[in-house]
Amino acid sequence: MAKAFRFRLDRVLELRRLHAEMKKKELSQVRVELTRKQNAILQELIKLDQGKGVSRDLRMSSVDMTLLRMQEQYLNQLMRGVQRMHHGLQEDVLAEKQKLAELAEASKKVKVLERLREKKKAEYMLEMNREEQKFLDEVAQNMIRMSRGKKESVV
Repeated sequence: MAKAFRFRLDRVLELRRLHAEMKKKELSQVRVELTRKQNAILQELIKLDQGKGVSRDLRMSSVDMTLLRMQEQYLNQLMRGVQRMHHGLQEDVLAEKQKLAELAEASKKVKVLERLREKKKAEYMLEMNREEQKFLDEVAQNMIRMSRGKKESVV
C-alpha cells in the first residue's frame, strides 16, 4: 500500500496562514479605529458648524462682546481639535496602507507555498500512478509467463 501524500512544508504553510490571519485582524482593527476617528471628527465638525451659527446670531443681535469673544475662543478651540484629529486620522490612513501591504505580502507567501504544495502533490500522484502501472505491468507479464508455461507443459 502506498503511503499517503505528505507535504514537508505543511507546518510552514500553516504558520504562514496564521500570520496572514493575524494581519487581517490587525487591518480590521486599524479600520475600526479609522472609522471611530472619522466619526469623532464628524461630530466635532457638527459642533463647529453649530457654533458658527451661534456666533452669527450673536453678531446680528445686540451682543455682549465678552460673550462673542468666548464664543470665538470656543470655535477656535474646536477648530484646533479638528485639525489635531485630522492629523491623527492621516496617521491611521498611513497605518491602514501599511497593514494592507503587510497582508498582501503575507497572502502572497501563503499562495506561494500552496502552489508548491499542489505541484508536489501532482508530482506525487504522477509517481504513484507510474508505480501502480509498473505493478500492473509486472502482474500482466507474470500472467503471460504462467499461461505460456502451462501451454508448453501441455504440449
